[in-house]
Amino acid sequence: MKEGRNRAVWGKTALACIATLSLGYVLIKEVSAVHHPTVSANPAAVLHTAQLNFANTSFTTHNEDQEMKIPEANIEQYPFRLYQQDRYVHAYASYSEAVSEAKGLSNTSLYFKSKDKLIWASDKPLASDAQVDAPLIYQMPELQRGCEVTSLAMLLQSAGVDVDKMTLADDIIKDASPFEIIDHEIHFGNPNDGFVGDIVSFDNPGYGVYHGPIMSLAEQYLPRKIIDATGGNFDDILRFVEMGAPVWVITNMEYQTLDDDAFETWETEEGGIDITYKEHSVLITGFDEDTIYIHDPLGEEEQVNRDDFAAAWEQMGQQAISYVR
Repeated sequence: MKEGRNRAVWGKTALACIATLSLGYVLIKEVSAVHHPTVSANPAAVLHTAQLNFANTSFTTHNEDQEMKIPEANIEQYPFRLYQQDRYVHAYASYSEAVSEAKGLSNTSLYFKSKDKLIWASDKPLASDAQVDAPLIYQMPELQRGCEVTSLAMLLQSAGVDVDKMTLADDIIKDASPFEIIDHEIHFGNPNDGFVGDIVSFDNPGYGVYHGPIMSLAEQYLPRKIIDATGGNFDDILRFVEMGAPVWVITNMEYQTLDDDAFETWETEEGGIDITYKEHSVLITGFDEDTIYIHDPLGEEEQVNRDDFAAAWEQMGQQAISYVR
């Protein structure tokens, strides 16, 4: 949500390791996941030294020209692999964290799980324009609040997955918290936990869902290829379009920054969260220097101002999901 507004925070601390056998120690780097939807994950690195434990760590013999072997389980936990001048540097759990670290070094390349999937490189600036093909699917009339799962259906179908919006609407995690007004305060569900309220009809209370539950659902249909790019820079999510994949995003129906009075506060089990009923999800299918091209599940292929759209996306938490081909 808007910076400084959303008090519902989440996250967990992940540990990622790089080892240098010749020195006989391991550097353990502590990195934090995104704790707030409007703040890019870029915490300061904290380095510790620890004695090698061969009983539970798997390495291969390593030298300056040889990539260090990461245990298979860690590749799933830390899929973003950073190289500098073709030498392995580190592995990260978060796309936004990995790109941020890569930008702090020179001659860097970022790969997703294996070196045949290059997703970012310091010597390859973003193209001036790009377009991808994707189906346009209408959420209406079946899903009056189903923009998020309908945009996900467009994303998955563009990757060749045979799944429709109604199946995704059934499968999306639901937050079953009831709508209540207690002491003049609204108590309702948390879109970070699941779809809030009625996805089908405006006749009943409801809202929508954010990137976490959408990411979990997408992985069921496109395993090992889906990337949650939430928390990063807007130009960095456009790199997926340049690579041939559209991008699922959360924005608002105005496609520009909203005033404060467009938001209200709910109380959830995790605490207060600021929401706007203008929340919307679309699929980015292209860009040029001034324009973002989107598929709007309300039924339009639209062209919107690039700077305005980026500002709206940032206000709604920098939420983005795409995939590698």
